[in-house]
Amino acid sequence: MLDLRGNGGGLLMEAVKIISFFSLSSDTLVTTKGRNGAISEVYFRTGRAMAPKLPLAVLIDNYSASASEIVAGALQDLDRAVIIGEPSFGKGLVQQIHPLSYGAQLKVTIAKYYIPSGRCIQKINYDRDESGNKTEKESLKIFYTASGRPVYDGDGIYPDTALTAEFYPEVISALNSQGLDLLFAARNSLEEETQPVDYELSDEDWSAFTAFHAEQDFSYESVSERQLEKLQESANDLDYLQSEDLEPLLAQVRARRNNVMTDERAAIKEYLEDFLVARHLGESKGLERSAHRDPIIALGAAVLLDPQASAQLLQPTSH
Repeated sequence: MLDLRGNGGGLLMEAVKIISFFSLSSDTLVTTKGRNGAISEVYFRTGRAMAPKLPLAVLIDNYSASASEIVAGALQDLDRAVIIGEPSFGKGLVQQIHPLSYGAQLKVTIAKYYIPSGRCIQKINYDRDESGNKTEKESLKIFYTASGRPVYDGDGIYPDTALTAEFYPEVISALNSQGLDLLFAARNSLEEETQPVDYELSDEDWSAFTAFHAEQDFSYESVSERQLEKLQESANDLDYLQSEDLEPLLAQVRARRNNVMTDERAAIKEYLEDFLVARHLGESKGLERSAHRDPIIALGAAVLLDPQASAQLLQPTSH
């Protein structure tokens, strides 16, 4: 399993090498084309394939960009791997930096990356006509993988099976920004023999945290409150709406936020367990824990361990 989630990219040649580790294909892996559509550079497999037949799943998310998208997209185009997770960022531009006066720099796009099927991974939010004016985005163009599966350009890499990762609620960001997780960890140590995957906060530990939380006089303003307060500021300038009309809704949001320790207990408890393991047992143990509890990794493992599931996801369609 190749986890490229959160991977913003790197060197193109390293991406080509990684693709080459898993493929025996003699096809073009990456091509760059300039503004006039002429091919400027072509990259083929390099070095010896280390695991050309190893079942492979590649995990991506919205933060997988550039070189990591080239790896995921090329392996998808070659039908060499099942792509799992969220659609990728969509950065397929070749850019050069030119120094300017007073320490400024100019970044110029000189070409785009294209992967084996011929598609470009760059996400297109809009097009421009010959005069440089924005025009409506055209429909995505269809391309085909080596076995005939349809894939599309202009929107990054879309996974073969999509699964969105869950995010912690905003209260956890507030706890972290105010350092309360670190302060609580300083008061609660873990035994060295603690098993990272199985560790859970006891009811006594949770009670200790809620007491600690009360001592710190923790408070924060939610995104919902900020948005409603911003609307209140301009409400009197709007037709049929006054700032006081929003007071009942704002009071309701604040009441819910005040109950966050009860309503979000499960998420806060899970975050503290992860934090304490990483803090006291080390980052490697924290990664071990997250790997065993990550639903996207679990899906990837299920796909890899079931040859029929992998075959079905890579099944070509008639066209």
